[in-house]
Amino acid sequence: MQQRGDRMKHSIQLKKPLKQIVIKGSLTTGLAFLVICCAAIQAQPLNPPYPRLGVFTFSGQTDAGIEILKDFDIIAFPPNDDNAIAFRNQNPNRVILATSGCLYAYGMTGIPEEWYYHDTAGERFLLWPGAYLMNITEFCPRVDIGDGDGPKTFIDHCLKDLEKIDFTIYDGVFHDWWWGGMGTAAKNTGDLNSNGVIDLDEMGIDSLRNLWQRALIRFHEREYQIPGLDYVTIQIGADWDIWPHVHGACFEDWPIYNGPWYRWRGRYTDSRTPTKEPKIMLHNGSISHFNNHFPTDPYKDNYRAVRFAFASCLFTRSFFYVDEGNQIGHHGNIHFYDEFEAKGMLGYPLAEMVQMTGKALAATDYAGGLWVRFFDNGVSVVNATGLPQTVTASELAALDPAGASQYYRFRGGQDPVFNSGQEVTEANPLVLWGDTKRANWPNDEVFGDGAMLFRSPVTLVTPVVVDNTPNNQTSPGSEPVQYEGTWVNSTDGELYYAYYTNRDYGPFQQDAFFWSPAGDGENVARYIPTIGVPGMYEVFEWHGYRGGSPGSYTLASNVPARIIYGGGQDTTVTVDQTGRFGQWNSLGTFYFDLGITGSVELSNDTDGIVISDAIQFVFKGSAEGYDTQAPAPPEGVEVIPLD
Repeated sequence: MQQRGDRMKHSIQLKKPLKQIVIKGSLTTGLAFLVICCAAIQAQPLNPPYPRLGVFTFSGQTDAGIEILKDFDIIAFPPNDDNAIAFRNQNPNRVILATSGCLYAYGMTGIPEEWYYHDTAGERFLLWPGAYLMNITEFCPRVDIGDGDGPKTFIDHCLKDLEKIDFTIYDGVFHDWWWGGMGTAAKNTGDLNSNGVIDLDEMGIDSLRNLWQRALIRFHEREYQIPGLDYVTIQIGADWDIWPHVHGACFEDWPIYNGPWYRWRGRYTDSRTPTKEPKIMLHNGSISHFNNHFPTDPYKDNYRAVRFAFASCLFTRSFFYVDEGNQIGHHGNIHFYDEFEAKGMLGYPLAEMVQMTGKALAATDYAGGLWVRFFDNGVSVVNATGLPQTVTASELAALDPAGASQYYRFRGGQDPVFNSGQEVTEANPLVLWGDTKRANWPNDEVFGDGAMLFRSPVTLVTPVVVDNTPNNQTSPGSEPVQYEGTWVNSTDGELYYAYYTNRDYGPFQQDAFFWSPAGDGENVARYIPTIGVPGMYEVFEWHGYRGGSPGSYTLASNVPARIIYGGGQDTTVTVDQTGRFGQWNSLGTFYFDLGITGSVELSNDTDGIVISDAIQFVFKGSAEGYDTQAPAPPEGVEVIPLD
């Protein structure tokens, strides 16, 4: 159990910014209509109030990635990445980790054949195209590769590579593919000491496993000696024996590699996860696994899958994010949900998770029960029974350490039927879906639902982004831009709104922006947001430029942006696209009705090339205090001709 008196136990020494920094307020738009007391709770970057956000990426990001990830507490960037430097300058109190692929020599050149892990026939072990398992053990031969270091092992070389990272920018390292064992194929046919005998036959399983884990532990002992390297987090989780030697792990494609759910719950709790303190756990709530068996089209609109992962994440000290996962696009996009707007609003946990008794279980050994965890300002509920369940306020109150009895669904825009803002009562219980299906494990696996409830009414509406393609950065629940006329899709430009720069997974990151030559308005780009909570929304436009520099082409200075809003009213704002590149440019605040009745239209009735990239709609609250009615037409107007 995490004691509330330990909230401030862990702190970090912040890295120095590279230059003078102007701290801007967060653009997070979750709005609480009653004051949430967590605003008064202090926090350290590695122990912020819940929920928490964190993300890893092994790909280079666009400049827009800094804006997209601005509210995340922990971010893993490629080493010595320009965007990591820019992010550090803009967010000096966030934790930045450098990604590493040591076990498969990712990004390394000049690796001698002697350092690879071979089988008895001298063949390498392929992990995925271009990535091979390396010999990290004491049997790895020392080789002089001509870099001035003299004879050394692969691990020596890895540590030298890590020393090249600028740890005035990065706080630590995030290692990918960090298994506590060598995998089944290598275990059964591997020959680490190159004597022609299978290691398993020669050493036995226990000695072989200890050999591998001893190598990992020794590696961690040495890397923590690198000046400025404060934290080490590993991907996939390795084995239990490795955890005391690192600060945490990432549950990649949760729960594929860490499941089934009941097994994951039994091991990864605050008290049972034996990592170094402070813990740095990342929870990659992949939609792909859930969507493969209970699909929603498009996949990112599978809100149930997101709730199941998000609510489960709240049972641990993990930092959460969502992408499409390895099975769809190999982490090629990141998606944003209303739940993210609750960042920090729950406060801190009052206790560890507790099971709600009396709930039926599906007929599978993997049924995990219905569990809850209470916080200062709410509760997380997860249905892992494999059956549909209902939860009443009295059932929650019977377990609540705070002695409370009122619990509210938040009011949200993406799934307003579920996230209705209603109070949970006896007559209006929380209803959570559940089912089972044979998936990755020998028995039927549990697929469930979850909910984040608050002690007071709360509205959470994540900004609605309408982008160029369904799976670029277009928000869940909305459709991409509709184009009329002749528009050219392109990546020949800079500062466009996209996440990755070097991923190519079909529909997941294609065509960064569209452009049109000047004309008479025959080409129209229509942005239609799906509005789940009617109210006032500030509208923003994002554009980069075509070509290698702003002067490569003549860009329009007078792009008409027609905004259609509440009740069919419309107004036109002129956008100057010759400047203000790579940022959100406000077009004003307007009332938008429920549904898809509002829009923004860009046309090519301009004096230069029009860039059609992204439009964002940021919820500002209800219409109270705003004049949402158009003025009545004037009466009795007399037109007097001029002489």
